[in-house]
Amino acid sequence: MFRPKELVVKPIPAKAARQICEARHYLHSGAAGVVISLGIFVGHLLLGVAVLGVGPTNVHRLFKDAKNHEVTCLARLWLDDRLGRNSESRTLGIILRMLRREQSNIKAVVAYSD
Repeated sequence: MFRPKELVVKPIPAKAARQICEARHYLHSGAAGVVISLGIFVGHLLLGVAVLGVGPTNVHRLFKDAKNHEVTCLARLWLDDRLGRNSESRTLGIILRMLRREQSNIKAVVAYSD
């Protein structure tokens, strides 16, 4: 198990994220319309992937005055079980803070969960 402060989220190549999703995500497929591919690291270990994509055509209409390019969808999230409980919430918190700091054009993230 790892401590929450050890998690680091940073961009990775879309091809790497797709390969991991095809191998590890329950859908065994990559996402279409990828906007940002992120790796979840502890030290040098890549223990997760988050893929943000364009999502449904009209998803921006859920938010008043939002433009199409200002809303993204969490298309894939895979985390290794070694990250422990609540790691999904911690990771999403890190991602949202990172987007607020570094991707000022993204105003909202929509997540559909199974």
